[in-house]
Amino acid sequence: MLNPRKNQSGSLFSTENPAALKRELGINDDDRVLDVGSGGSPLPWAQCHLDNDLKLGHHRDGREIPSWANMVQGDICSIPFGDKSFDWACCIHVLEHVASPDKACAELIRVARRGFIETPWKGSEIFGGYPSHRWLISLESDTLVFEPRTYIEHPFENFMMAQAQSNPIFRHLCVDVQRNLTCVQLVWEDCFTYEIRDAIGAEVFDYGNPDHACRSHASYALNVLRHGTQTATATFHVEHALRLLPGSIRAAHIAAIIYSVAGRPDRVDEFTGRLQPYADCDEALNINIPLLLSGQRPDLTKLVVPGNPAELLFYEKTDQA
Repeated sequence: MLNPRKNQSGSLFSTENPAALKRELGINDDDRVLDVGSGGSPLPWAQCHLDNDLKLGHHRDGREIPSWANMVQGDICSIPFGDKSFDWACCIHVLEHVASPDKACAELIRVARRGFIETPWKGSEIFGGYPSHRWLISLESDTLVFEPRTYIEHPFENFMMAQAQSNPIFRHLCVDVQRNLTCVQLVWEDCFTYEIRDAIGAEVFDYGNPDHACRSHASYALNVLRHGTQTATATFHVEHALRLLPGSIRAAHIAAIIYSVAGRPDRVDEFTGRLQPYADCDEALNINIPLLLSGQRPDLTKLVVPGNPAELLFYEKTDQA
């Protein structure tokens, strides 16, 4: 029997507290539970944990998977278990990442008798967001609605995410007290309805496109740093941007800034060396490179923007190499 918490907005499930979540969902000790996309925060009472990424962790800020997790590598769009193999399927902050949420939802319904789904609410996604999220998700008359993300760099500079990471009071409000406002929470039995909407007249963000993914991670790294997050998070994301697209002058520029703020002159020298040949082509590089080389904090308001001459020149030279 469900026993959720309540606030002024309705029912609220304590996703950050696994013991409380189990109690609120009414999950019994003998229920067979599949934790889908468990990653670095597996539910301790699930019998099986499924994740597609067991190493890089680029969907979870690089957090490692605990050694105690009963982990199976697999894709949510093709779950490697038979029909109704589980009493519960818990899918927490996964569907916003997947390329085909219709297939993922159908698989959840196929393998379990009931389940719990949580995703960011689309308003939280716009003001906060995460580099690898593909969808803006809402719940309309008990239907899970997916709208494609139509921007690469987040329109409000990920400030809500940065505040949730750096401000304990704001984080407590977002992840605990008002979680049913920042997130979509859905408990289902037998099945649930979902709808995938098209983007009309707009380019859709494609995380499978290295340019899109690189720009998303690099801009996220700078945004969360500017709005108060610790340098470790920013460093992880800009380094992942450079793994995705090693030749990106934009990502190298942001990396130099982040390492300057982090007090890593060795890495600053490495990246400014790559940037200097393009300084004459871009105002932001002209401003930042002398500051970076002098050891001063760079001007965070001046950055390489998409489509600027330095970016185009860089790719022309790369193609000729």
